[in-house]
Amino acid sequence: MFYFRPWTFAILLFLFSIVFHSSIIAQTEEKKINDPKEEILIFRTSPGIETEAEGFFRFQVSTFSPILVVKVNGFAQMVNEGKDWAEYEMPFYLEEGKNLFKVFVQTKTGEKEREFIVNFEPLKREVKTPPPLNGVFMIGQTISNNVLNVKDGDSKTNATKYDFLLSIGYSLDFNEESNVLLSAVIKFDHFQNRSLLAEEVLFRQFSTDYRHKNLFGINFNAGIGQNVISLKNVDGSNPYK
Repeated sequence: MFYFRPWTFAILLFLFSIVFHSSIIAQTEEKKINDPKEEILIFRTSPGIETEAEGFFRFQVSTFSPILVVKVNGFAQMVNEGKDWAEYEMPFYLEEGKNLFKVFVQTKTGEKEREFIVNFEPLKREVKTPPPLNGVFMIGQTISNNVLNVKDGDSKTNATKYDFLLSIGYSLDFNEESNVLLSAVIKFDHFQNRSLLAEEVLFRQFSTDYRHKNLFGINFNAGIGQNVISLKNVDGSNPYK
């Protein structure tokens, strides 16, 4: 009759657990080696987030046996005979949000399919509303050797004048489709030689425009305005004035 001491039983139980655990690990590793799907690796090399709609979806395939078939979303890709590694680049046009790419690979020993998500997140550019009031102010200088436009042979008058231009507009928006634009333009000149006062011209323009981008399906523009051109001193004996 045999008797086991407690420490002897504990040693035997410890050795048994080690053997059992090693057996489980060996079976798991063997299962992975024999699984055809584990022999096929598919991994993406292009970004998962795109800011442009047009681009390329890139991925690589690595296997332990020659590659027979590669498809992306059902479309067959070119396969080099006898190769166990391949790199692909597929052009795309993305829709905003998530875009699905299904990659299918078949070898002599098995097949595998993997899904990839590419998110299209376009850059949002803030559109700043232009200010309602805008304008232009310009100053120019003109030097003429014949201000009075006399005929050849007559004495000519040399003079320098300054031109002033002021343009201003105000836009009143009713909504995104319609607005009213109020605008004014004033232009006048000034001679240094004040004896040429009668040659100075004053131009004034005032207008009101109404715009509607979609009025019964058409772009509608209507306006009313006034143009005035005047001289400071009109010589009635000169028909050209």
